[in-house]
Amino acid sequence: VSVRTRAFAAYALGFLGGRSAPAAGTRVLEALVPVLESDLPGSERELRVAVVHGIGLLRCSTDDAATRRLLWQALQALWRYEGRDLGAGEEFAQAHVATAVARLLGRGDSADHQHAKRRLAAQLDLVKRSSADRRQGAALALGAMCLPPELSEQDRPYLELLARSAVDVPDIQARCFAIIALARIGGTAARAKLLELHADARPTTSKPWTSLALGLCDLGVGVDREAR
Repeated sequence: VSVRTRAFAAYALGFLGGRSAPAAGTRVLEALVPVLESDLPGSERELRVAVVHGIGLLRCSTDDAATRRLLWQALQALWRYEGRDLGAGEEFAQAHVATAVARLLGRGDSADHQHAKRRLAAQLDLVKRSSADRRQGAALALGAMCLPPELSEQDRPYLELLARSAVDVPDIQARCFAIIALARIGGTAARAKLLELHADARPTTSKPWTSLALGLCDLGVGVDREAR
């Protein structure tokens, strides 16, 4: 079976598991995790990315013990893979763990959320060496998981980090994603940061992104929309 077909099968399993009972989700996870942990050649990284997102598509609410267990197992599998030292060639696939985790958890401030946010924030920390792919994934994921400081003061440091990253990180795409992440968080503090960034933005690079982000922020695409 071709790698492309196997990758589509992984996505399909994730969609099925995300629309089924926890028992089916567990079977999907049992099928996907061995592929994630196997030694695939570099030419099959597309399959690894599909498996990561297939796991991220599972329905893992915390409404009952079965789904909580499925969530815990899915998160553990993703973090194990993300933490493996597999070389620079595998970091592109590992960077997708950030958005898969964000999709599993959604927005919130539980212990699992805070653990994920700390790990993702470390990817944006300039003191540590991270690839551009990891920084981009971390920025997008923080935007999808963090609450505005008005709702959770615990998340203010992440908003500040994203605002700094929008200026300081060396990768321009990561900077742009940090700008959009601020818009997704929304709220008064994020909007104030975006206005500051917009005032100093370069017309041909970051200003289109800050303009878009301010529009998204005022439309309430993040927390405000979810609350409605």
